[in-house]
Amino acid sequence: MVAAAHNPILAEVGDSFVPRTRRTLIYLLCLCLIPDRQVDRDLHRELVEAIAGHAPNAAARRGRTHLELLTEGMA
Repeated sequence: MVAAAHNPILAEVGDSFVPRTRRTLIYLLCLCLIPDRQVDRDLHRELVEAIAGHAPNAAARRGRTHLELLTEGMA
């Protein structure tokens, strides 16, 4: 998602987060915060499609929905 912004400064900052972000995402997957794996996969697919389709509003909605479901899973 950072690369989609086409901002070299943001890309450099984003790259510095990759190792920690990867470990965190793997940890979150193991917690299984979104019980329905198909819903999780669909949201990720829709997010990638929105980014690839240069649809920032749709990408923001998909990302927000995914984060909301993760938050609900932590409750």
